[in-house]
Amino acid sequence: CVAEILPYCAGLVRNRVQCLEDYNIPLLLSHTITAIRGKNRVEEVVISQVDDRWLPIKGTEKVFKCDTVLFSVGLIPENEISLKAGVILDRTNGPAVNEYLETNISGIFASGNVLQVHDLVDWVTIESEKAGKNAAEYAKGIERPSKLMTPIKTIPNKNVGYILPQRIEYVDKEKLVQFSMRPRFPDKNVVVQFISKNNVFYSKKLSHVIPSEMINLTVNLDIAKLSDSIEVNIVPSE
Repeated sequence: CVAEILPYCAGLVRNRVQCLEDYNIPLLLSHTITAIRGKNRVEEVVISQVDDRWLPIKGTEKVFKCDTVLFSVGLIPENEISLKAGVILDRTNGPAVNEYLETNISGIFASGNVLQVHDLVDWVTIESEKAGKNAAEYAKGIERPSKLMTPIKTIPNKNVGYILPQRIEYVDKEKLVQFSMRPRFPDKNVVVQFISKNNVFYSKKLSHVIPSEMINLTVNLDIAKLSDSIEVNIVPSE
């Protein structure tokens, strides 16, 4: 069986279906391992239900005979080299970047799992191609549009764990920007809102969102109509 400490499945729906449901493997939500027993090797584990603070609830223990325990502990971006170079990290533990995927250090770009943990390699490829193209143009000295005096910050708000890029730095009259984000909690029938000057200038309805699935949206920004910040929400659809 699989014990998940969260009240919802933290993995991709596709993986849950193909790896668990297709093989009739039980998924115990709001459960965790509280004991591993055996002599010389694993013989059994004790799994307990947890409360909303992730503390085991007495009396809910279940014993499972087994010979192997696998731990899924997640990933965080590896940025030791970035830190040594003076790159500022975001709440994702990845570099904070602009719309060119450039960090606060001129000429240093970030993509892939260094920037954010991806669930699909397709998006790693797209992101890396973009960062590589921008790095090559930087090395060739290809001129960019004028730089904004004050960068436009992107602010993750209601049910948004993080958003990339964290800032918009260059002036194009109109520009398409690829944004990626993850929700904090699962929800159904929602709308993603981009707000500036108290005006929702972009919205996208989604049938469901879960933290394990990244949301990728391409948004047309009219810089002249924006303030110095863009707030992003994921809220119930009316």
